[in-house]
Amino acid sequence: MQRSPSHVPTILRASLNRRQLLQIGAGSMGAVGLLGLVGCQPAAPGAAPASGDAPAAGPTKLTIGYDSDILKLDPGIQQSGVDWPPAALVYSRLVEYDNTMMSPVPGLAESWEIADDGLTYTFHLRQGAKFHSGREVTAADVAYTFTRGFEIGPQGRFAGYMLAVDTFEASGDYEFVIHLSQPDVTFFPNLAVMSASIVDSETIDQIDTMPIGSGPYEFVEWVPGEHVLYRKFQDYWDAEQLAQWPDEIMTTPIPETQTRIANLQSGQIDVAVSIPPEFFEQIESDPNLQLLGQEVSASYLCLIFSNERPPFQDNKLLRQAIAHAIDKEAILNNVFFGSGETQCNLIPSTHWAYTELDCPTRDLDEAKRLLAESGFDTSTPITFRTFTDRGFGVPVAEIIQSNLTEIGLNVEIEPLEWAFYVEDAWVGRNFEMTLAWYTREIDPDGLFSSVLRKEQGNNPMRYYNADVEALFDEGKATTDDDARKQIYEEIMNIAILDDTPLVKLQTMEIKWAANNKVQNFTLLPKGYPNFYNWSWTG
Repeated sequence: MQRSPSHVPTILRASLNRRQLLQIGAGSMGAVGLLGLVGCQPAAPGAAPASGDAPAAGPTKLTIGYDSDILKLDPGIQQSGVDWPPAALVYSRLVEYDNTMMSPVPGLAESWEIADDGLTYTFHLRQGAKFHSGREVTAADVAYTFTRGFEIGPQGRFAGYMLAVDTFEASGDYEFVIHLSQPDVTFFPNLAVMSASIVDSETIDQIDTMPIGSGPYEFVEWVPGEHVLYRKFQDYWDAEQLAQWPDEIMTTPIPETQTRIANLQSGQIDVAVSIPPEFFEQIESDPNLQLLGQEVSASYLCLIFSNERPPFQDNKLLRQAIAHAIDKEAILNNVFFGSGETQCNLIPSTHWAYTELDCPTRDLDEAKRLLAESGFDTSTPITFRTFTDRGFGVPVAEIIQSNLTEIGLNVEIEPLEWAFYVEDAWVGRNFEMTLAWYTREIDPDGLFSSVLRKEQGNNPMRYYNADVEALFDEGKATTDDDARKQIYEEIMNIAILDDTPLVKLQTMEIKWAANNKVQNFTLLPKGYPNFYNWSWTG
């Protein structure tokens, strides 16, 4: 039996059953339609056919225009949403997300049993599921993936999702067993996260250049700055579903929003991601296009402070002063054209666990009072690192800079390209304050536990509060929704209203656009596509 590393704590969890998951999903999501991505383009023609012969049909291709290039091919260390396609398309997981992200559906595991005490999960793998190398996927590969995920640690996100795991074992070629230290209401849905993608141990040395998975598409090539190409894997286990999908999928970086939309209108791409609010009307007024969105958003934008370096380290009053100085309504209306909401709770207002908080309002007198009490030398400049590749990073930073000038702070903006921002500011934790665009899971724990818990992949602030840690443990060990709601309200009161390691600026409504070949499309609460159950009209 393999045992997870010693850094995985033994903590209280909540017993998990399908009814509770469905209840949570229904309470927070409502009805969610099946996801579909469509767009069929013929490949470049080959040699001319013989006289009298019908021309051979080329492969069908779906082309998606992203706002930046991918950063990582290895799902174990991916940190950015642009890396979702290589993980989702190339790899499979034990279970896959449904559209609520709360009630997983079969993936490599075709069935499973959960012990009555909620501590043991037994998964039965599909026989005949293959890696793209042709080798059969076995439980040993799942065990290897789990071991690797724990060894990667904070560099990736797997270990943070699997805190409740005590031991795991390949108990047969097609049987994988996981033992938890305590029941955990969030554990089962987390098996569908991209960092839990099952990797091929025999080809792990090429995972950064030519990844081999068992997903519906094989990786073909990545030409940095140009495209990533995927080709349908003909031996994928679900032949019926595979037959409904295009032969190839290509993602291409198109940083400028207007250029992405123009390419969509001209037919060069079929789907355009990350449509800012100022372009909503343009998309909706075009009869050949459609604006696509989420049923509920688990995405939000924050200003975050480093808790391990000056000037914000050990200076709560300075952080609180900034919270009272920021004009969130100006950001909402001038940058996001009114799209979103500015309440400070990290849980969206449509969620069953949402509660009204006594949020800090813009109050310059209070901000100046807190700043004076903080003892901060206002002649010292504060560096504000932000990203340039998302359209809103610099405008938001400029509004905040102007707001903070009003209370006497000297803020210097340092714009960074997205790839460098992720590697240096985010992963490297090299910032005083910066913007963070979180796209999370829909369970209340998933919405912000990895943001506020120590040593988690979404906590570059390195915020830590022992009381908050204990409350998160209690929340995962509680099955009653009303009781959980009170626990997360208490976390908000301690962390967001008092400690202030971050200032939530607003929720983010993620929208994509597509041509009319796309049908039945929706985005997950996380804002990413569920690359399954497509509906398309080649």
